[in-house]
Amino acid sequence: MKQTRDLMGMTITVEIVDDSAEEIDADKVFEYFDSVEKRFSVFKEDSEITLINNSEINQSHYSEDMKTVFALAEKTKPGDLVIVVPGYNSLPLDYYYASAKSQTREYKATSAEDLERISSERGNSTMYFVVTRAIEASNPNGDAVAWLENNTHFAGMDTTKGIYLFTSPKSASAPNYNLTIIIPSVKEASNIGAIIKEVRANFFSGNATNWEILIEVNNSPDRTLLTGK
Repeated sequence: MKQTRDLMGMTITVEIVDDSAEEIDADKVFEYFDSVEKRFSVFKEDSEITLINNSEINQSHYSEDMKTVFALAEKTKPGDLVIVVPGYNSLPLDYYYASAKSQTREYKATSAEDLERISSERGNSTMYFVVTRAIEASNPNGDAVAWLENNTHFAGMDTTKGIYLFTSPKSASAPNYNLTIIIPSVKEASNIGAIIKEVRANFFSGNATNWEILIEVNNSPDRTLLTGK
């Protein structure tokens, strides 16, 4: 069974490959798309988010879906990555995280391969993973869940919606730090250059954000200090 309707400013086709499917099954899918648009579309004058932006709805009356998105938005900051797992559940988040205004990057993932690829492109960004129970059906071999268990930290869940939040902080494995190296030197004019080069290669290639080398010459009679400079 296949049905096509115009929703959310686009043409959406739903095809259910099951002989037992009925029209009501397709109706439920389209009702979901319609509910997302009614809550999160900034282009509809009567959507929930538009009414919130116009101060026409009190925070105590926000829908649970809206509260979930806002709760995540409060955690993220410019430069963060938001990964929706599985990706087809990203619609409610698209209105916020897919826009340039949020200054975040939104990705969609279904498998461990997807997650590993996104992680390899993270740079020094913090990653947030929004995972729904639908992952069990979309990733039946379970490698996505296994990847999350091995590479992220559980950060909370919404029991009413079955939404789980995981995070992988940029500082989890390699925090930034300040570093000072002190080199005591007496009559090391012929060696100090090589020593400094070796120290820089081995100590300052990581995450030290502020570093310095102090050469303690102890009144060395040769040109150790001048060479070191």
